[in-house]
This record gives sequence, C-alpha cells and structure tokens, in this order.
Amino acid sequence: MNSCAIALCGTILSLTFSQLSIAQTQSIRGQVKDLQTGEPIPYANILVMQGDSAVGTVSDLSGHFEVIDLQPGRYEVKTSYIGYQESVIADVILKAHQPAWLEFSLEEAAFNLSEITVKPEINKKATRNEMVAVSGRLLSVEEANRYAGGFDDPARLASAFAGVSSNIQTNGISIRGNAPKYLQWKMEGVEIPNPNHFADLSVVGGGGLTALSSQVMDNADFLTGAMPAVFDNALSGVFDLSLRKGSSEDYRHQIQIGIIGLDFASEGPIKKKKNSSYLVNYRYSTLGLVQPLLPDEAGKINYQDLSFKLTFPSLKRGTIEWWGLGLYDVSQQTPQASVQPQYIQDLQDQKVDQYMGATGLKFQKYFNNKFDQNLRTQLALTTNNTDLFTRELTDDQVLSDKNRIFNGQWNGQFLFELNSRFTKQHSNYTGFRIQSLHYNLLLREADGPGTLTDIIKGKGSSHSYNFYSNSAIHLSPKSKLIAGINSRYFSLNKEWVFEPRISISHQVSESLKISTGYGIHSRLEPLAYYFVKDINDNFINRTLKSSKAHHLVGSIQFTPAENYLLKIEPYYQFLFHIPVTEDQRLSFMNLTNDWFLRDKLINTGEGQNIGIDVTFEKYISRGFYGLATLSFFDARFRYKSGQKWLNTRYNSRLIANLLLGKEFYIGTGGNKKIGLNYRITHQGGLPYTPVQELESLSQGEIIFDHSQPFSSRFPAALVHHVTLNYAVVRPRTSHEVALKILNAAGYKEFESFRINLISNQIEEYREALVIPNFSYKISF
Repeated sequence: MNSCAIALCGTILSLTFSQLSIAQTQSIRGQVKDLQTGEPIPYANILVMQGDSAVGTVSDLSGHFEVIDLQPGRYEVKTSYIGYQESVIADVILKAHQPAWLEFSLEEAAFNLSEITVKPEINKKATRNEMVAVSGRLLSVEEANRYAGGFDDPARLASAFAGVSSNIQTNGISIRGNAPKYLQWKMEGVEIPNPNHFADLSVVGGGGLTALSSQVMDNADFLTGAMPAVFDNALSGVFDLSLRKGSSEDYRHQIQIGIIGLDFASEGPIKKKKNSSYLVNYRYSTLGLVQPLLPDEAGKINYQDLSFKLTFPSLKRGTIEWWGLGLYDVSQQTPQASVQPQYIQDLQDQKVDQYMGATGLKFQKYFNNKFDQNLRTQLALTTNNTDLFTRELTDDQVLSDKNRIFNGQWNGQFLFELNSRFTKQHSNYTGFRIQSLHYNLLLREADGPGTLTDIIKGKGSSHSYNFYSNSAIHLSPKSKLIAGINSRYFSLNKEWVFEPRISISHQVSESLKISTGYGIHSRLEPLAYYFVKDINDNFINRTLKSSKAHHLVGSIQFTPAENYLLKIEPYYQFLFHIPVTEDQRLSFMNLTNDWFLRDKLINTGEGQNIGIDVTFEKYISRGFYGLATLSFFDARFRYKSGQKWLNTRYNSRLIANLLLGKEFYIGTGGNKKIGLNYRITHQGGLPYTPVQELESLSQGEIIFDHSQPFSSRFPAALVHHVTLNYAVVRPRTSHEVALKILNAAGYKEFESFRINLISNQIEEYREALVIPNFSYKISF
C-alpha cells in the first residue's frame, strides 16, 4: 500500500474514532434446551460472571432468558437446572450496540448429582455432538476471528490443532497423515462437496479459502478419528459445520472492507411475534490489491460466495429451517508473448470457472411422549462444477487449444433421524440417509495443432443408502459408554459395509478424564472413478470397493487449573481396500489432483498411521490466551499386503504449533481493545518421489521414478502468522481495524518440479506467498 493510501486510511480512522463514546449497558439473551430432545427448559438458573462479580436470572416458560444492565466486555455464563448437568460458555463478548445471544443445551443427569464431583465443562472442551468421546474439538467463531493463521477461515484455523497439517497455498486438511480427500465436510447435517474457493485445483479436498464466512458460522465440531456411528462416509475425520440462527429480536448488520474484498452480513426478525428470523452473508473479492504478492502466473482471480439461513420456529408444529451456501470462482492466467518463457506454464493461457452450491430444507419436531422423542428430517441438494480450458503459445506466437476439462456433479439427499431417551441412562440417535449421486465428465486433449479429441466423455448416476443407530449409556455416575453401528449399501457395486463403533469414558477425578474409542470407517471414491472405460469402451472399475480403516484412539484429558487443559491422544489406524493402479504407480492414499484416470483400479492397497497428539491450551482470561500442540506420527502405505511399508505423501512425522495472544482494554470504560496474536508452525519435511531427469528433459515433461515412491524428503518448514486488531465499541456501532498476515516471514513453499526452458534443467519451483489482509469492519 502506498503512502497516499496509508495517509487516507489514517484520516478516515481518526475521524471515525475521534468521537467520545457514551457509556451504555447491554444484555445477554438466550435460550436453554434439553440436549437430547431440543425441548425448552423453563426456570433454569442463569449466572453471568465477570471476575469476582456475578448477576443471575431464570429462564421463562419457553426457555428464554435475558440478563440486563451489563457493561460491554467479556463474560462467562453458567446455566444449571435440577436433574441436569451444569454447562458453562466462556468468552462471551458483549458489545455496546447489540445484545449477545446464547443457546444452552443441557444434558439430563443419568444419576443423582450428589454422587458426581465433576466441574461444569467449559464448552471448549466438549463438542456439540454428545456422541463424540475421543478425537473431537469444538471450533468457535470467536477463535476463527482472533487466531493468527485462521484468516477468518475455519479450515486454516484447524491447522493449528493437534494432528493436523496444511500449507500456505491451499487449506487442504491432512489429519494424522491421511490425504485431505478423506475428510468429510458436513453442513447442517448434510454431506456437501468441498466448500472451498478454487477447490481441488492443487489438492483434492483443499482450496484457497472456505466459502463460509465467520460472520454467519456457528460453532463447529472438528473430529479427527474414531467418529461415532452417526457419521458416515468419512475416513480421516469430519468437519461438522452449521450456520447460526439469525436474531429474532432486532436487526444487526456488518460491513467489512479489506484488501482481499468486501463482506456484508445482515440478520434480523422476519416476524417478531413468531420468533422467525433471517441470516444472510455475501462476499466478493478480486484480490487485485494483493496481486503483486501472488505467484507470477496467478493472473486474474475473482471469487464470491453467498450463505443464508431462514428459521421459522413453532412449539406446536415444529421448527422449519431453509439454508443455503454457494460460491462462484474465476481464475485466468495469460501468457506474455513479449517475454522469454522460463517454464512451460509461461506459455499457457488458462481459464477456470468453478461453482458449488448446497441447500437444504429442515424440519424438527419434538414429541412429548414416553421417550421424549425428537424427529429431524431434511431434503437437500448439492452441486459442484469445474470448467477448465487451456491454450498454449506455439513457436509462431499463436494460441493453440491444449485441453478442455469439465467435471460436474450433483447429489440429492434425504435424511431422517429420531432421537429418543429410553431412560435417564440411555439415549439413542437412529436414522437413515438416501443419496442420489450424479456426474458429468469431459476430458478433451489436443490431437494435433488446435484440434481437441474426446478422451473421456460420459454421464452416470448411482444411489447410496445409509442406516445408523448410536446409543449413549451411562454405566455409572462417572462412566459413559457410546456404541453404535453404521451400515451403507452402494447400488453401483452392490457393496454392503457394516461399521461398528464404540467408545467409553471415565471421570477418574474432578480434573482427570480418560477415554478410548474404536471404529471401522469407510469412504466412497468420487463417482467418476467407477465409470472409467477401457479402449474397448467397457467399464473396468464398477466393482471397486470403498476405502476402509480401523481407528483405535486413547485419550487423557487433564485440567491442572482453571482455564487450562492438557490433552494427550495416542492412536493407531490401519487402512485397507485402498484403490491402487495395477502397475503400482499410484495409491489413492497419495492422490492430489488427479481428476481423471483411465487405469484399472484394484482394492489391494493398505496403510497404517501411528502417532500421538498433545495439546496444551490456556483459555482466555485476563486478556491472555495460548495454544501449544505437538504431533509425532508415522504414516505409511503399500500397494498390497506383504510388501515393504513406504512413506505416504503426507508423512511429515512432526508438527508443532505455538499460538500466543493478548488483549488490552483501554479507553473510557474499556470501550477500546487492542488484540495481538502470533503463531509459529514447524512441520517436518514432506516426502516426494525423485524425478527422472534425463527422461523428463527428453520428453519435455516431469517424469517421476515410481520405483522409488516418496523416498526423498524436503527440508522442514517454519511458518509465521500474525494478527493485529484495534476495536472501538460505541453505543450504536462498533468499529474494528485488523491486519492479518499469512506467512509473515515469507517462507518459500514448494509448489512443483518444473523444467527451466532457458537452462534446460529441472528446478524445484517455490513461491514465498505472503498474504496480508488489512480490513475495516463496522457493526451496527
């Protein structure tokens, strides 16, 4: 940014913040519900705490509550009710211009509470899904906004958690050495396609930035292994996202303008008497202001996304919700004919259009019967398409068609779930899902100058049927068993899979909890791989089985003091039925962005991941917070049983993160806040397959030595991220200026091997991708 722009920003900010703030109190509102049934809980006790002071109230007949006359700041809110376990929500930020809204879901006590000496669990320790006992983490919106490296992106924030690795150029999430493609993305209970901008271009399962803005995201569950039976079609983990409910009492709006684009959010009541509400968010970006910092071939980059949620509650008829998420991306690279090309990429003209969408209509109804049942149904539709067209400069400086790729998919889904409480000690989730899967593929390659020939062209469809039942049983006041079965039938290859899941946890003392979990998990491959044809136009992969894995996890959770948590999780995973090519050139455990294959695939591949994840966290108190994670692991694969174990592409062996932050409150009544946050990540060197240099130079393209897969290793990476923000809270508005920098020290990350056309040598192509976002946000 030049000096004139900086001066202009300074003038605007000085005018914005020069007015004196007026002291004004606000309120914390919310609703208390039963965790199992969703039924409102009247007369629950609400206690709002800040330091040594506390003020309380009780919920009304509909479970709603409001604590008034509170000064803006950070609070801790505790809820309790006879026969239920207490719940605490920390880090509740109350702003002067709008009330805070909280939702408590209390778990009914299975035994006499006098027998239990467990402190109420701060919500950061526990996931929203009560069936998760191990390898689960709650990801809060507040953390996504505050943590360095998060960049308001839940996927990038997750890379700070134990067992998770990612990189700068893409937010693809590798969990415990598994490929990002094995992670399942869920939205509002529905499996959705990769929700990232520029998805799957660099690695399947990753992208540049998630399409879900933190302005509208609710707290999410991030699961890294041994998932409960309610989750299907996930091999490494689950990112369980949802949109929060919009305010049903007043209108709230946010506008954020930054270097990378514009973000607008709005929420409010549709009909106040009906408690119905809307929530909508739109983002648009051209990345024009950061173009000099992007890779040379990045070219034109535009993206936009839209998300919304409409809520229509009714105690008699149930609650209806309509939600949606969509994105549209355009990226274009153009060659410079007047510049001597250094790499083949410098000769290419390439345009990529991508869009993704997901929408669902949900219905939830509580039945006040013997089993306190809660019915949830949903009808959803998802789609994603990538359209890529490449041309290349000839020796005559004329653009000639090189290839055309179209990869399109759409799915219809119906979900049914019935939650029941058979006894105080036994609750159950039982349901089924039906999916209609469809694809449309086109691959055209140049067969002579400017002539494209169809290599792959086709459409196909199939269906998947999933049934699950998951129970939580309290064996004693301190012990809990979670067990269930997940079953799926895939009509294309007529495969039935049965996946038992079980976990048990025991509260040893007030501060120590131990747990263990086991499960079989599986994941279907993208539909296109099943419809591969040979040269005789015969399907060769219709009988391909799903990839599967055994997960075994142990967990020790220790609270040495208030606001501190130590968590240690050793684990072992054995993967089997992994698709590999017959020539042992590729295992799907190492798949990156291979959208099309003409190879016959067989399910002889295996893998094993063994490691330990350590997390030490200090929750924010007195303005200070921190997170340290350390992961040691070994991720291996082989093409068939009996062979030597080999490194996977993601076997970095060591990941360490240290995140520290501090908030300072200044000004009249502490209405101004300065936030500082720093994160450093050390990741062990990633394995790679050596390049056959002579053959590559002779053929003009990179040829790998597949007889030595991933036998070499890059140096370790050290990456720094920084976040700075300054906020001013005023009676009707709040203002925030933030500077968020990814890769602040300019680490040069490996991108690919390339042939230098000038020196006729093979080079490691690296980019120091530094991404700053200077932004201004106003909330009113």
